[in-house]
Formats: sequence, structure tokens, C-alpha cells
Amino acid sequence: MTSRLFQRKNTKLYRYKYLALDQSEKKHRGVFLSDNKQNLREDLARNKLFLVKSRKTRENSVLGLFNFSVKVKHKEISLFCSRLSAMLSAGLTIDKCVDLLKDESGSKKLKATLSLVSEDLKSGLLFSQSMAKYKTVFPAPLVSMARVGENSGGLDAPLKKMADFYEASCKIKTKSKKASVYPLALICLLAGVFAITFLYVIPAFKKSLDTLEVPLPAMTTAVLRLGNFISSYYLETLFCLAICIAIFTAALKSRTGKQVFHFVLSYLPLTGRVQRFAASAELSGALGILLSGGVDMALALDEAEGVIENTFFKKRVREAFRRVKGGESLSSALEHCGAFPPEFSHMVSVGENTGEYGKTLLGASLYFETRLQSELNTLTQLIQPSLLVITGGLVAVLFYAIYSPVIALINSLG
Repeated sequence: MTSRLFQRKNTKLYRYKYLALDQSEKKHRGVFLSDNKQNLREDLARNKLFLVKSRKTRENSVLGLFNFSVKVKHKEISLFCSRLSAMLSAGLTIDKCVDLLKDESGSKKLKATLSLVSEDLKSGLLFSQSMAKYKTVFPAPLVSMARVGENSGGLDAPLKKMADFYEASCKIKTKSKKASVYPLALICLLAGVFAITFLYVIPAFKKSLDTLEVPLPAMTTAVLRLGNFISSYYLETLFCLAICIAIFTAALKSRTGKQVFHFVLSYLPLTGRVQRFAASAELSGALGILLSGGVDMALALDEAEGVIENTFFKKRVREAFRRVKGGESLSSALEHCGAFPPEFSHMVSVGENTGEYGKTLLGASLYFETRLQSELNTLTQLIQPSLLVITGGLVAVLFYAIYSPVIALINSLG
């Protein structure tokens, strides 16, 4: 049934409340995602449940209260997997664990989803089958590892691995954000200084220069005109700036805009290596966990694609997936893609020769995380002095433009 749900991933799904009977005529109630009643009946039949009646739930019920297109943060997923693994290790059943966790979750969307998962478990669905219905909440690699755990008879170990993986993923994102805090703060400070200069300082100097009646250099004239324009139309300037920011933000959220932005980031000299090592760390970590859990190589590569944030590298992983499905080795497929560091394909090649894919890729993930941290430190060290030099240069230009007429007047009087 899970594969059937994945096949219909591009079809609009509706939430159905249903009543069904099993072979012993025991009643099962729950909520199920399906595109129509006929497919709902077939999906339930695969779980040896026979549909008695069903109805669509209202669009504003349960998950409809929240934006279903927004995914739950990896931090919440990591915490959920960690708690669930600990409870299962203590001997609690999966349905009891979900009932307890749905009341403890800090995310409203995850809490609402776990309520539906709880109903699914009571109706006879497997945990992985229920999670597969809520793709914007539970990532595909997590669903695969849950399926691996169910087939092997133990969910706690795979869930613990996924908790560690998503925790590491959160650390990578946190490091990237911290590296950008200082440059952004300096840019904001620079913008504030220039706003005060053009709104208050330059108009005051203009009045003084007008009384002196001295010829002004071209640079001074240009700066004064710019200051006069900004001080006269500052509301309009702020409005236009807000419009530009809104357009840029909307473009980044669009599919094409995000692809262009990620493409540029991947090829810029300063950010390209950071993006390359971040994608390599995410991909190798996800592949290592899935392959060590016994997931097929092609399926693992297909689902590991979902953990990569950069759309440029997503396309390259999709290309590698097609090559692997065609019979090519993973190391050769990654090498042909040309987007990942050369050492990635070499490490994968070692795993192919030793037969220890999972162990090798998990080691590669730690290696690329270390390289990512080194690149972020280097990037920060380059950006900070560069911004200071730019700031100093702009301040020097303003100082020269404003004071050069005064200095020239003093020299002429002397």
C-alpha cells in the first residue's frame, strides 16, 4: 500500500474518516488520505480491512488548521525520533508511544499529525504506512528506516540513527546561519550610518555650504543631490526598498527563483565550496544510515535526495539515481555528475570494494562536516575584513565630498 501512495504523490489527496471491519468483524475507525473512495477501499483491503462507510473530512479540520505545505523542522523530527526510540527500548508499544508523544510535542503541526497517526495505528496500519501518508511532516528517509525496523523486528535502533542524523543536519544549518550573523549585522549597521548621514548630516552641511557661495567639486555636488533626494523622498524610498525586498523574497520562494539562487551560490568562488561540502555531508549521512539499515541502493539514493536543501545538488543526485538504476556504480555516477568533491566518489569506491557502504559513508559524513566547518570559518574570516574595507572606503568618500569645499575655502583664505 505504501508504494501505491508514493505512485499517487502528484494526485490531490483527501482526508477520509472511515469505518471498516476486519476478518473477525471487529470495527476499525480512522482517518486515511486517498484520492477517491474506490482507492480508499482498495488501500484498506490490502490491510485486510473491509470498508463499511466513509466521508470526507472538512478542509479546516485537524491538519487543515496549519499550512500543510510547510515541513516540520528537523530539530522537532530529531527530538521525536529520540523520544520514540527511548520509549520503544523501554518496552512500550508503538501505539502507546505515539499517544504519549502527541501530547508532548512542541510543534502544533506534528502534534496534529501524530493524532492522525495514532488513529491509523489503532485501525491496523503499520507505523511506516501511516507516516508515508504525511510526506510534508515525515521525511522519506525516516519512512524508509521505519519500514526497515518493522521488517527486522525492532524500530528503536533505526529511529535512534535517524535522531542522530537529523541532529547533525540541524548542527550544519546552525553553523551556516552563525557564519552569516556578523556580516549581516555589519551590513545593517552600515545601512543605519548611511541613513543618518543622508537624512540629517548632509542636509545640515548643504545649508552651510550654500551660505559660503563657493564652487563645489563634482563629487560633492553628486553627494548633496543624492542626500537632497533621499531626505525629500525618504518615505517613497523606503516603500520602493520594501517592494524590492518583497519581490526578491517571493522570487526566492518560487521554484525557478530558488533554482537560480542555488545555482549562483554553488558557483560563486566564496560560497561554492561551502555549498558543496554541506550537500556532501547531508547526502553521505543519509545514504550511510539507509544502506546500513538494508535499504536498496537505488531507493536509498532516491530518498536521500530529499535531505539536500540546495536544488542544484538535488538535480545532480537525481542524475546519479538514474545512472545507478541503469546499472552504473554509485562512485562512477557521482564522478560523472561533477558536482561533489572528488574525495566523495573515492570514499564510495572504498565502500564498494570492501562491501561496507554504510560504515564508509557515515565516516565520509563526519569528514565533510569537518571540511564544512573549516570552509565556514575561512569564509567568515574573508568577509569580515572585506566589509570593513568597503565601509571605510564609503565613509572616506563621504568625508571627502562633504569637507573638501570647506578645506579648499580655508586654504584660499590662508
